[in-house]
Amino acid sequence: MRSKRFLYLILVLALSLGACNVPDNSEALTPITKPEDTQADQIEEPIEPTPYSEEVRTSSNIITSGEVEILNLESFDFVTGEKGIQTGGDLYIRTADTSDCGSAEIWANIPPQGGGLFLFSGMNGDLSTIDPASMGLRDADFSPFCVELLVDGVYLYKRNVSPGDYVIFRVINLLPEAVSLSYIVINAKLPEAESIIVQQEVGTPDSFTLPAGQSIPVYDSPNSESSGTFEVELFFTIIEERDGFLNVSWDASNGSTYDAWIKKDDVAVFMAEDFSLCPFIFTLTNYTPKVFPAPDGSQPKGVFAFDALVDLSSEPVTIEQTEATFQDASNILFNLTGFTIQLNNFGTVKFTQEQPPEYYMRDSIPECYIDQKTDAEIPDSLLIFSYGSDNYARTMGGFTYTIEGSSTFKNHFVDAFGDENLVYVMFNHYSHKYARCGYDETGETIISDVSVGGECRNQPGTACVMNNGYSMCATAVNDLYASTPNYFSASTVIHEIMHSFGLHGNMDHYGTQNCTDEMKKLNNSWEAVDNDAEIYNVMCPYVYDNFANGYRP
Repeated sequence: MRSKRFLYLILVLALSLGACNVPDNSEALTPITKPEDTQADQIEEPIEPTPYSEEVRTSSNIITSGEVEILNLESFDFVTGEKGIQTGGDLYIRTADTSDCGSAEIWANIPPQGGGLFLFSGMNGDLSTIDPASMGLRDADFSPFCVELLVDGVYLYKRNVSPGDYVIFRVINLLPEAVSLSYIVINAKLPEAESIIVQQEVGTPDSFTLPAGQSIPVYDSPNSESSGTFEVELFFTIIEERDGFLNVSWDASNGSTYDAWIKKDDVAVFMAEDFSLCPFIFTLTNYTPKVFPAPDGSQPKGVFAFDALVDLSSEPVTIEQTEATFQDASNILFNLTGFTIQLNNFGTVKFTQEQPPEYYMRDSIPECYIDQKTDAEIPDSLLIFSYGSDNYARTMGGFTYTIEGSSTFKNHFVDAFGDENLVYVMFNHYSHKYARCGYDETGETIISDVSVGGECRNQPGTACVMNNGYSMCATAVNDLYASTPNYFSASTVIHEIMHSFGLHGNMDHYGTQNCTDEMKKLNNSWEAVDNDAEIYNVMCPYVYDNFANGYRP
């Protein structure tokens, strides 16, 4: 694949920044992570310990050490000691009913953190006796996602920032609401993993295999009307190429050989022998590109172009729901930047197998889709309505990252660092419930007429009312996010887009110190106002200026 991705995991957060209550998952907008090329194992499964020797002594420089108790959903910076919800740092904790892969877990928090790795349990010695440099670890060994925490477990965390690039910590105690750790922060130069670079020039091979589950049209002659489809695994021999069509032959089960014409573009990915990485069928509708009008009827400065896909292995989203979401998102974008949104294509994507082979395969959808496009066909951004890898978007509301187009592709909007060939990718859980109230752990079944658990900003007993088609906290009905059935989903889209136009990862959220510093460069008297957080989709206002200034018509 030609793409290189940078992942931002977004919790869709709707908290007032002044609040100190623990949010529930239906209200969150935050910790993000930006590892290089993530392809983690399934996060429901506990990560198995690696049997490293405890007898080596570290030659690493210990930067700091200590003990800390981290509450549910709190972040922690091992060097500065800063701790709290939405404070950035190295990792954040999830316990009790907010956890995914155990009674407690860690998740990598912001770029460039690489994530955690369970080393072993039952080690009672000094943490400084562990020498990470001797272990031969690779980046792929560290999971930025759900790493289960076990009492007496010893973990290595890849921090990737100075001072101290690794953290070694031991879990001292686990409670339903908190985790206690002892830790050391070290500088350790780990051996770089060997890499193999494969350069492949794809022309027209003599033969190729069409994998089972694909569906491609068949033609009696070039440029004729389709006479049927191939939908079974077949081994094709190419006889002739003409006008963008291939004349192919195949051996049937009755022993006879047949031939027909197919479009070369329909099978290009299989001729490149890349189909094992792309187990998807993309079906685009006959959609006429639509520019969503400015809310005041004026002429926008320009348009930000999208393609939208519905992942059929997740939940159905109609074209009407898609357009309603984009209309709200376009209104938000126009009010903050003067630009509107254009939807170029709408379609569906499904797996070639009945069940997805691995959860992370959903994260391959964007690369497989974009790699089939010419430069002129690649959109500025790709939105996929999907549960995401391992249902992460379903749990958190959505996430975003960027992939590279071809070496000659140029996006109409350069990111905050001036990169011009990126495609902005978003996974969005369309039916994510803002301020849900009275639901069970799945978030699908109503079990109470008042809030339970951490719902309604951790205020159990808050009255529930029906609004926008689901049970919502009565205290949230008048919130901007609840103003239309699609506004929260639309705000999530804008929030995710803007992360690529900020300089400080999740510290670009509205009201953080980094945000205040950036805004004071523009206006020394600027101060954050809590009520403005929703207006700016919980993003610092300067990122919208970066977006507008990055426009390259």
